[in-house]
Amino acid sequence: KHKQAREPPTAAPKKPPPTPQNSYLCPQFPLHQKTMLDLFFGFITAFLITYLAIPPVIRIAVDKHLFDKPGHRSSHFVATPSIGGVGIFAGLLIAVLLWVPFQAYAHLQYIIGAVLVIFMMGLKDDLAPMAAKKKLLIQIAVAILLAIASDIRIASFQGMLGWWNDMPYALSLYAPPCMLLLINACKSNQ
Repeated sequence: KHKQAREPPTAAPKKPPPTPQNSYLCPQFPLHQKTMLDLFFGFITAFLITYLAIPPVIRIAVDKHLFDKPGHRSSHFVATPSIGGVGIFAGLLIAVLLWVPFQAYAHLQYIIGAVLVIFMMGLKDDLAPMAAKKKLLIQIAVAILLAIASDIRIASFQGMLGWWNDMPYALSLYAPPCMLLLINACKSNQ
């Protein structure tokens, strides 16, 4: 009789634990730790770039006499350099481009586009003042396009004003422009 040698049973190979889709660069960190690191480094990047960019922007504003003079619609009492937002925008944009994982935020391109349009409108207004109605129309157009293109909208008031139900889709698209109208109306009454 011929005995066949039994091979020891082989254990199934261990599979690595599944990783979330958006653990994109550092698989050794869980997603929440990586996200917190991104937030931290994004904040530091934005702060440093803004901190370093503001003094040259202010020097340019002083050299070119680009000041916002106090008036009935201003919130300051002395002449203030009017293009300081350039440094803040640079810090924000560079931090977003460096630290936000675009594959995890599918609609980020629309948000950046909307922020860029609003920034350009504000810069133009700083250099050559625009009529308030024109600025409001641009803001409303950007809000509507952002809501439609990226589906960023207000879907529910979560009980505010007694409204607990989800908003109808068409109405939810008009909520951001309506909020802009409300914010601008409150600003004009100050």
